[in-house]
Amino acid sequence: MTPLAFLGLMMMLCGGAWVIWAKLRARHVRALRALATQRGFRYVEQDVLGIARRLAEGFPVVGAADLVVSDVAYRQEEGGYRYVFTAHYTLGVVRLKRRVRRAAMCTEPCDAPPQHCPERVELGPGDVPLREQYARFLGAVSAHPE
Repeated sequence: MTPLAFLGLMMMLCGGAWVIWAKLRARHVRALRALATQRGFRYVEQDVLGIARRLAEGFPVVGAADLVVSDVAYRQEEGGYRYVFTAHYTLGVVRLKRRVRRAAMCTEPCDAPPQHCPERVELGPGDVPLREQYARFLGAVSAHPE
């Protein structure tokens, strides 16, 4: 096989893998958006609310590094805001580093300053699929008052 043919084959494999990933991600986003909307939450894919920046210091997992927040469902409730999101973080210090992805939930008062770090962050169980973790957190709150 010539180097150019090998390069073409690798590019096709990478392109195919990206297409598969994009389709799976889109299905995941549709499912979370539908679940959040059904329970009276708003949904955004990116951390436009700056949750990761505020949680970095007080995250409940000791040794967690490189915290990234995505798939945020949020709404205003009596006296504050409730956020349900996916927390991506790295565990391990030297050799056995691994990336962890879990649903999390936190609340903060309406009058909290912009740099406020929520006092209590609940993480979903690690042995349950991510969508089920979301369903538990979104189902644990009462129906949206309208």
